[in-house]
Amino acid sequence: MAEPGKARVTDSPRLNVNINANYDPNVSHGDVDNGGEVYFNCAATGGALIYTSPTSAFDGETNGYLTLVHGNNGPFTPNGDDFNIDYCCCAVGSNCSPQGVKEGGGYSIQVGNPPEGGKEKK
Repeated sequence: MAEPGKARVTDSPRLNVNINANYDPNVSHGDVDNGGEVYFNCAATGGALIYTSPTSAFDGETNGYLTLVHGNNGPFTPNGDDFNIDYCCCAVGSNCSPQGVKEGGGYSIQVGNPPEGGKEKK
């Protein structure tokens, strides 16, 4: 269940996520089609890091995270079909651990139509 004030975005070929200056995404759970694209708009002037689980969830991801600059970033293409990406956002030079929505108010992206409880990446 999405947190109050957090939007759930339904299946789409493109998912837009805004990261505010406190490193909080505006989408607690979003959906993107298999082969779709994810864009992050980062308000933090120093940029941000997006840590993912599973690691290397996006094509071109290095060391388990994406590096964002201030402003628009993307497209980022999920590295597989029918799986869930848990993610968290933090300042450059910091780290965080993706929690997932079910585990405690974290953030996730559903790619395609994963199996029930689907945290496995193909």
